[in-house]
Amino acid sequence: MGRKRSRLNWSWDDERQEFTTPSGRIVTLTSIAQMLADQRDNRHDFTGPWAGWKMRGDALIPPGHGPGSPRLKPNTTKLFLRWIADAISDDKAQNTRQADRPGHWPACTSIH
Repeated sequence: MGRKRSRLNWSWDDERQEFTTPSGRIVTLTSIAQMLADQRDNRHDFTGPWAGWKMRGDALIPPGHGPGSPRLKPNTTKLFLRWIADAISDDKAQNTRQADRPGHWPACTSIH
């Protein structure tokens, strides 16, 4: 049978191994243990705007993908950012070369 914890306003059901919150939500002992294990092992399932994204260890996994699928890791993220920076610098260099050619108007000109 459950016993009432007056200072917390939660009740504990020893037979079912679960808490009942003041709002009526039931929290099982196994769900608490799973949450603690997930935190320890860095396993997170995000909600809100990141719903569907998962974090397993140091890998960020996009929605709809599972084990062995594409994932972002610290080393791949650094390489990806470096690749973007190289592409931007190449693009800027190409625009500069085009602007230096006679008869070529740069894409970003303004007439006052």
